[in-house]
Amino acid sequence: MNVTSIRGGLRTNLATISGLQTYDFAPASPTPPCAYVKPHDSPFINRATMQKGIVLALFDVVVLVGNVVDDESQDKLDGYIATSGTG
Repeated sequence: MNVTSIRGGLRTNLATISGLQTYDFAPASPTPPCAYVKPHDSPFINRATMQKGIVLALFDVVVLVGNVVDDESQDKLDGYIATSGTG
């Protein structure tokens, strides 16, 4: 398993969302709206599945839509996390 390649692939898929900057790392100075991919904190690797010959690695996608919390930022975030649509 190549974690760097997996993060890059997820970033490539996220880049298909119009107007969203994407990163395969946590940027030092993000410019919203943007999304970045990072390994899940704990557990990153599911050890139970490894016993069956399967490696399950968990990643988080962090979406930043604004520098402040307000109605407009929440509406943008809602669009990015919807299960249907272009976001």
